[in-house]
Formats: sequence, structure tokens, C-alpha cells
Amino acid sequence: MNKITYTKKAFLSLFLISLMAWPNTGLAQQQTYLGDMIFEIYKHQDSLVKDSFYTHVEIGKLFDYDRKHALIFQQIDSIEYINQLKLISYSDNETVEKIIDTFEIGMFIDFRRIDMNHDGYKDVLITQGSQRSWDRLYLFDPESDSLISIPEFSGYRSTNQVLETEYFYSYTSKGCADDLWESKLIRFEGHNIQEHGTIYGDGCHQESKLRVIRITHEGENKSLPMDQTIMAGTSKGEFIKSYWEQFITNK
Repeated sequence: MNKITYTKKAFLSLFLISLMAWPNTGLAQQQTYLGDMIFEIYKHQDSLVKDSFYTHVEIGKLFDYDRKHALIFQQIDSIEYINQLKLISYSDNETVEKIIDTFEIGMFIDFRRIDMNHDGYKDVLITQGSQRSWDRLYLFDPESDSLISIPEFSGYRSTNQVLETEYFYSYTSKGCADDLWESKLIRFEGHNIQEHGTIYGDGCHQESKLRVIRITHEGENKSLPMDQTIMAGTSKGEFIKSYWEQFITNK
């Protein structure tokens, strides 16, 4: 190897190392991402929802609170799939920007603004996965004018509201090709999650008598035969939804 070839290789190595180190430099922290650019273009609008690949921007009075906000979800590292959730509270004279969370998501995402803790303000529910298999919840706090992460909520997957009440139910696969599953009935007290019932399905058996649904709520425990309870043409999702709706209606 001659001296010129060696020098070129050394220079190339240093250049590649500097590129790898670039995200950790102060300059990288000043980088403007797609969500930020969308906000700068549309921030004077009264209401906006913009979606693109790995980017979600909403502008308006998002939380049923008398103040304008922008909610920005954007990818900040396309190699590691690192994403950022940002909340901007602003008016004509003031802008307050807060990074609420940074996390990894490599699948489809969905956003819902719904009042989860029945305090009169909309909250933010982010879902990952094409089958809505994973949820993150952020409750809006008017006192701090910010979003508060509820890490415990990640244990309640595929969450849906029961009718238009303050109750929600989850669905979580427990294995055995989704023949083991569980649904929890929950309700918020402030920032705390209260469980009010459980439906546990065990269909991981060849014998019909062993395939059962165990239901527990408010001191009541019962076991139902799965094959006779979930009739042909009815899905587990339909059964769970119907059961919790009837339970809350008769409560």
C-alpha cells in the first residue's frame, strides 16, 4: 500500500466517524425536522391536522382548553426509529415548546384525542401496530399546560371506550396463537387507573370442556364454556364489547 492510498483511506475513515458522531453534536440539536417545518408553515391557522410518513401535526384548541396548542409527532432518527412527541403552547405573543417523550416506534401509528380521565379535557392516546396492539397515554394537565405520561397504561392494550361512559376496556393476547386472551375493564381516578373487571379466555385446548371464559367483576366470579358462549359467526372482539356494554348499562 503506497502512502497516497493510505492517506485517502485514513481520511475516509475519519470522515465516516465524523458522520456517525454528527447526531451527538450541538449542531444536530438545532436540526429542524419535518413536523417542525409543517408547524412553521401552518402555525397561524386556527385548526389543522397533517399526516405524512412517521409525522403527525395537529393545531388548534386540541384539549377543550381555552388555549391554542400544536401537537407534533416526528421521527428524529430514521436508523433507530427514534420518534419525538412535542407539545407547543402558543399565542400571538408567546410560544412555549415542550418535548413530552422520545421513544422507538417502527410500525403504523394512530392518534386519538379523547377524555380518558373524565376531567373535561381531551387527552392523547397513541397506538402502535396494525392491530392496535400497543398504547401510550398522555393526560392533559391544565395547571401545567402540558401532557403527563402514564407509563402504567402500556399494560392495557387495544383500548376502547364503553359506549360514551368513563369506562374503557382493553384486549391483550396472552399467547397460544391468540387463543389465550384477556380484557380488563378500567376507569381513571385522577391519574390513577382503577380496574373494575376481567374477562380471561382460555381456548388453548382440544377438548371443548377445557375451553372456558373466566369473568371477574365486583366480587363476582364465573366460568362460562367458550364454545357455547362465543357462538359461530361472533368474534371475540364482538363478545367482549357486548359483554362490557351490557355490564355497564346494568350497573
